[in-house]
Amino acid sequence: MFEYKKGGFTSAECVELAKILNGASVDLLELAGTYRLTTAPGSENSDDALRADAITREALILPFAAPIRAVANMPVMVTGGFRTGAAMVEAVEKQEADVLGLGRPFIADPESPRRLLTGQIDKLFEPDIAMPANVALGPLAVLRWNSMQIERLADGLDPDDSLTGDAAIAAFSELESRKTRALLEHRVGVNGRNGPWQRPSW
Repeated sequence: MFEYKKGGFTSAECVELAKILNGASVDLLELAGTYRLTTAPGSENSDDALRADAITREALILPFAAPIRAVANMPVMVTGGFRTGAAMVEAVEKQEADVLGLGRPFIADPESPRRLLTGQIDKLFEPDIAMPANVALGPLAVLRWNSMQIERLADGLDPDDSLTGDAAIAAFSELESRKTRALLEHRVGVNGRNGPWQRPSW
């Protein structure tokens, strides 16, 4: 819900949307975002106090959850930046969120939920990904890195934390090209065409 772009969906609008959703069959409302990576300090649409808090704390958007949770009839899940067991427990005990959303740490270390719950670790693993020289490709590299780890997990392999950002981008592009070719060839076969693939009429 939070993307912090000028002219985009605001936190105040999220509160109003939560009120509207109260009248629908919604079982869970998730709040997710990457505040740390988007709104620049001092920019026209930046709340620098909230941004400073988001940078120093784990749960990136937890400060925004309170007004939404205050009006929402359904449980509210907060996703983004939780890494230590202590921060997760604190958020639940302070009733800042009903449910905590976690994703990327489990991709890098699928066993981390069990190890966190049993006390073997107190912080989820964060891979140190070698980023591309072109800093603009950083966010893309992180996404592609996680995508390729999911591919490995689907193939029964362990995550490869030595995968670089550049290698992840290249591997993902090659994988998508291969899948696209296979899809087009399949459509040709299904439609009984012998020539090159043609765009469907729909």
